[in-house]
Amino acid sequence: MNVNEFIENLLETEKDNKHMITSVELGVKKFESYKEIFGLTVEQTMELIRKNVRLLAKNPNMINEKIEFYKNHFNMDYKEIKDLLVKVSALVISSNESIEAKTEYFKNVLDLNNNEIAKLLKTYPKLFTLDIEMLHFKVDFYKNALKLNDEEVVKFIKSSPGLLNRDVISNEPTSIKSKMIFYKKILKMNDEELRTIIRRNPSFLHYDIISENSTSVKSKMNFYKTTLELSDDQLIEMIKKNPHLLQYDVLSTDDSSAQSKLKYLKSIGVTKEQLVSNPTLLAHPAKRVRFRYMILAQVVNDEDIFKSKNLMISEKKLYARLKYLQSRSDVKDIRMSFLGYAEQSFVKQYGITSEELLEKYKLDENAIEDVVTTYNNSHKRKITLNDEETIELLR
Repeated sequence: MNVNEFIENLLETEKDNKHMITSVELGVKKFESYKEIFGLTVEQTMELIRKNVRLLAKNPNMINEKIEFYKNHFNMDYKEIKDLLVKVSALVISSNESIEAKTEYFKNVLDLNNNEIAKLLKTYPKLFTLDIEMLHFKVDFYKNALKLNDEEVVKFIKSSPGLLNRDVISNEPTSIKSKMIFYKKILKMNDEELRTIIRRNPSFLHYDIISENSTSVKSKMNFYKTTLELSDDQLIEMIKKNPHLLQYDVLSTDDSSAQSKLKYLKSIGVTKEQLVSNPTLLAHPAKRVRFRYMILAQVVNDEDIFKSKNLMISEKKLYARLKYLQSRSDVKDIRMSFLGYAEQSFVKQYGITSEELLEKYKLDENAIEDVVTTYNNSHKRKITLNDEETIELLR
């Protein structure tokens, strides 16, 4: 389809719109102007206008005024602004006064500063096309649904502003109301349990809950249940303890996927029961967790390691603390709790900071080799690291 035919077809569909142009020739001229101003191909320009036919009723020369407005108000460069206006063409036809009103709303209601508002515009530009009344309605919805006070709802929205883009009350399965009903039912939660888990994990409300692809909540729950042979109650217990289980990619071969993590955890002897009891074991990249286990296994038995939260401490910090405690003649029995002390408590007890420890006991290639050798000399289950895994640990 050439440009003339494209414009003719659009004008035919908009013939009852009294604000629309009627001249194909004028439409083609405006088409070419948008194409040149935004630096688009013919196909890209067609897509831009198809998404927002009202552009044909506007003067393309206003784009320069828009660019100047966004440059002055949001400290954006020319390319950022053009990309933004192409991405959300509704911003092209939104008045500057309307955008300023939204800016004031985000400042006054959500307590955002100018830099935060500029970031909000770049990340969630569609928020600036919503009516202020709709923004008010959505903020009130979250406030009431989650039993939040004024300060709490501001903190909640600021942690995940994309929630203001969501349909909140329709009966569609993608709406926030539908998701809350789904979670309450499938996770066997009462109202307060549900509110608590969402307040702490607002990303819950972004998840796809119904599709059949591997990224949906339904598919992820099925993965954990079948892979670990869990009962419904065991699965629910794990999710309540570590809601991020529903965030993790489950099937890729990437080190951060649940599938890879389970593989590595199994290789160091973690049982299903231990995972159900401590699902935070799945919170970090598997290769790092395995190496942290090898450090801890020098002084602590497996059962205590898998119960603790010390596998969440960075391997560099664990190694430095362990070597330091081993160097002290007054520390006869190195306990798990010593390695997991909060920074302030460790400094108070031993008089040395993490920064000083990391400088004194660096986790370099020799240190990694020492950890692996020490572990393998005292365990029947042998572990080897390839070059790629060593390089990853050195980062």
